[in-house]
Amino acid sequence: MCGRFLLTAPVEALQRLFGFPELPNLSARFNVAPGQAVAAMRLDSERRRHFVWLRWGLVPSWAKGEGAKGEGAKGEG
Repeated sequence: MCGRFLLTAPVEALQRLFGFPELPNLSARFNVAPGQAVAAMRLDSERRRHFVWLRWGLVPSWAKGEGAKGEGAKGEG
């Protein structure tokens, strides 16, 4: 898994693609890293889509706090 990604799609295109009602204030981002806020979609209890901000990263179950977060996970086998 790579540790960074980019977002270049116009917000209007994302709104058409995902069908969320609100038009968030998004701009192009060319170096999004773990720990930063990222745009996401979530479904409410009535299965309507909404735009939300989340912090991107992985905090393992054994971590003591968020300081031990990583950017990915490996599977054995």
